[in-house]
Amino acid sequence: MKRELGAELLAGKAGRNGPAELAPPPRGEEMKAVRPQVVERGGGIDQAVDTVPEGRLLSPAIVLAPHQAKGEGEVMIDSKALASLIQPQHLTEDAVRSYRSAFESHPARFVVLEEFLLPEIAAKLSAFLRSEALFATEHGLYSVEDREVGEDEWRAADEADRFFRFSKLVGSQPQFQFSGNSMAYLKFRSTFQKDEELRRYFEELTGISLALSEDFGSHSMASGDFLKEHDDNNRDRRLALVLYLSPDWKPEYGGSLTIVDPTGGESTVAATYNTLVAFDTLAGTMHHVAQVEAAAEPSTRLTIGGWYRNPG
Repeated sequence: MKRELGAELLAGKAGRNGPAELAPPPRGEEMKAVRPQVVERGGGIDQAVDTVPEGRLLSPAIVLAPHQAKGEGEVMIDSKALASLIQPQHLTEDAVRSYRSAFESHPARFVVLEEFLLPEIAAKLSAFLRSEALFATEHGLYSVEDREVGEDEWRAADEADRFFRFSKLVGSQPQFQFSGNSMAYLKFRSTFQKDEELRRYFEELTGISLALSEDFGSHSMASGDFLKEHDDNNRDRRLALVLYLSPDWKPEYGGSLTIVDPTGGESTVAATYNTLVAFDTLAGTMHHVAQVEAAAEPSTRLTIGGWYRNPG
């Protein structure tokens, strides 16, 4: 049975029938500012990627060029507006064209952007998730689709029925509610949910018409955590995004994302720091996140993920 879920924008190996990497049941996980304190509600998860046998993109080392009026074959993005968030090598017309070509030609319709955010922004987001955020562990079973389950019920279930275990962001520690890192996280979340220029950037990068969405969340995976095979084709989700934010994460720590395309081909992406993965939820793919190994301790696999919706 194919399980449809609702992250990791969120970043692949073998599946059953077959992106967002961590994307559990439709319990959207978002953060709200309450007198700018961080509060999370709801829950999806992310998407991950390691070594991409086909379609892996090396970020073009080219200089930021000013945007020009769109014509035949030109790219319509406001590079100046996005330059305060995204590293310049990802904002040139040549770079966006190359990403779109790779995305559209790959049977899994996904692309990997390394060193995506400006270093200072990635560092603040990572510091918030590592040291200031509060996470709550969640458990899921394939046989129970309408809710999370308690740890006792999860452990009593057959191994094959255990769907996921991971932790989702639920808020910030009281002493960090107004910290610079916490404010950076809230600003990043708001940008993803509301910024039209960022939405247009991903439209140009993928060739897909997209609508803004509040479907956004952050997750942590510790030793023993995993997310088994599923897809993200639900709730009008169209483009899944996952951003990896664990510094010095190594492939031997596990937690890689595997995407299985409709032909049965597999692509795997490691949760490399400041790498973003984008994939089409309607491409007929399945994906899963490998178990995090004990070698990762005391580090955890940290991600921010979300989805853009279909318009209308």
